[in-house]
Amino acid sequence: MQGNPFQTREPNIAQNDLIRTPQREAYAELVSFAANSEGPA
Repeated sequence: MQGNPFQTREPNIAQNDLIRTPQREAYAELVSFAANSEGPA
């Protein structure tokens, strides 16, 4: 699927003012969790 925007776009959640604060905070928590994860269980 060449050119599929769902596979090629880079999300900008943290700085996107159109996204509500709870969604930005949840995204930040997910990023933190993934960064501290040891991989699949």
